[in-house]
Amino acid sequence: MTLEFGKILTGHNCTLGGQTIISLSATEDIEADYATASAVCLAPGGHHAKGATVQSIEGGVSTGWWEVEDPVTLRSGARTWRRRAGEFSYAHLPLVSYRLRRKGYRQARATLSRHTLGSAWPPKFWSRDHYLQQERISNEAWMNGQQSWWDAQATFEGVKVVGSGRELIETLCRWVGLPVSFDSSVGAISPPAEYIPIGKAVIAAVKEVAAWGGASVYLDRNGLLHVYDFARKFGSGGAAPALAAVLEEEQHDLLYPTTHVTVVGTAFYDEWKTDFVRQGGAGGGFFQTEFIRHAMAVEVTESLAGIESTRPVEERIEIREYSVVPSLAQRIARERLTRIALQAGVRRVRGPAEGSQSLEPYKNHVFTVSRTLEWTGSSYRYEVDCTYPTSGMVWGGSVTDPNWR
Repeated sequence: MTLEFGKILTGHNCTLGGQTIISLSATEDIEADYATASAVCLAPGGHHAKGATVQSIEGGVSTGWWEVEDPVTLRSGARTWRRRAGEFSYAHLPLVSYRLRRKGYRQARATLSRHTLGSAWPPKFWSRDHYLQQERISNEAWMNGQQSWWDAQATFEGVKVVGSGRELIETLCRWVGLPVSFDSSVGAISPPAEYIPIGKAVIAAVKEVAAWGGASVYLDRNGLLHVYDFARKFGSGGAAPALAAVLEEEQHDLLYPTTHVTVVGTAFYDEWKTDFVRQGGAGGGFFQTEFIRHAMAVEVTESLAGIESTRPVEERIEIREYSVVPSLAQRIARERLTRIALQAGVRRVRGPAEGSQSLEPYKNHVFTVSRTLEWTGSSYRYEVDCTYPTSGMVWGGSVTDPNWR
């Protein structure tokens, strides 16, 4: 039996927001902040408004939701000036081109500014430990007459106390109405325990906070932001996408640009020391609490197994903004090496897209998926191009600074 691709595709089951697709090109990449697409559609009722949310249907199957960024009405003698069969007069085809971004794009790109946050301005986050520390210091200064009660209270104006990076991300996303799901833990904010993302885009701030725990982010087809562990998600490799047929194939096996990743930083832990200070006679005095912060250097190195050269190539990551313990340093190093190793050995395949509409980077463990849908005048040409890792991770070993206690 001969397979005839494109036969089931019609203007009724290939639509964007209900409008018949003439051409569509969409790319989803696990490394991108959001997927992008461009389309040309028949729009007899007029174009979708900019900012509108529309769904793409390809061969009767949903391929997700998009936000219209730039609708352009097309009028061209060569492209749109046509006459229907049996009619004498000519008219322009109602063609509209769209530039599209993944649903959730407008929320993700919003900046953490006064105009976005309103009464929540400024975005100033403290960890619970940092808040308690500052509260004690401020109260002691007030009781000792070093500052007024009003000055003491002003220290905490606008502060949002959060217990973890997850809680911080949830707050950022809630401010702009962006739904978020956690498939990875995001650890507590560590000393200096203060985060003030003024003027940053929400997606940039979320990626930064997620990186504290070695996590990554991905905005899926429904506009849901996933916070996940890249090394755990992709480290075991994945099966090749089951395309209906393979028309083109490439196998890449790049020499590793980095073979070792070393994460260095400082781990902090706090100690409160309370002493009785004698003052006056007959046992008079008062208790004085002193805050002591201890610091300890941390260094962790992860390496890849099966290194092609006897000479290692090391990448060092220095973390100065927050506290890092060896387990977190190892997680950050492994996340970085997983990307390096898996993206060095990939396979790229191209084939008919029928049956592969649901293929998506986050869900199917592939790095990129690109689809093209084109009306040729008599039928649709529909193809998918995807890149995926060919093997899982094999670790060469881990070394932790022996001075860590």
